Amino acid sequence: MSKLFFTNPDVVHRACEVSLETCIRYAQAIIDVGLTPTISEPMSSCTVVSPKHFREFGAPYLQKLVQYITSKGKSVTMHICGKTEKIWEDIVAMGVAGFSVDNVVNLQKCKEQIGDRVKILGHVDPSAVMYAGTPADVREAVIKCVQQAWDSPKGYVIMSGCSLPVETPLRNIEAMMDAAREIGYPIEPEKLDKMLR
Repeated sequence: MSKLFFTNPDVVHRACEVSLETCIRYAQAIIDVGLTPTISEPMSSCTVVSPKHFREFGAPYLQKLVQYITSKGKSVTMHICGKTEKIWEDIVAMGVAGFSVDNVVNLQKCKEQIGDRVKILGHVDPSAVMYAGTPADVREAVIKCVQQAWDSPKGYVIMSGCSLPVETPLRNIEAMMDAAREIGYPIEPEKLDKMLR
């Protein structure tokens, strides 16, 4: 498909239009049952496409989807897999309320650059930690994420950096929830330091 960016961009745009219409219908179905849709868009990752191609083939359609969902009175949280640093400003400009970041992203940098405009979610490693790690690994990863982003101006939510593998041990999911309860709210930075000792 990426070869078509260069050889036949009109075909890519038509495919994006079909995809957008499908996503709008799906979002409406979710809204109709009283839920709020979120957007997960792996193909917009800078690990997959360049920022230039994202701005031409991804952003315009994502913008329309965000506008559609917000026009229905719903706030939008978006997740884009992989590296996204070069398109953070584009994402913020779309009017999303929250941005979920992958574990390969620098959480501290993300908070510093866009945390004053969107809520940050993430970025516990879904594979090495949530799937393959121990409950102790999960606890440590959660604490470290909170240390980096708890003071993000628009808020921070503990979450895995991407979708969890189907066979992620339930004990590790429980460990994430337990760590969040142990950290508590409001956040006490000194308590976080002690939890890692």
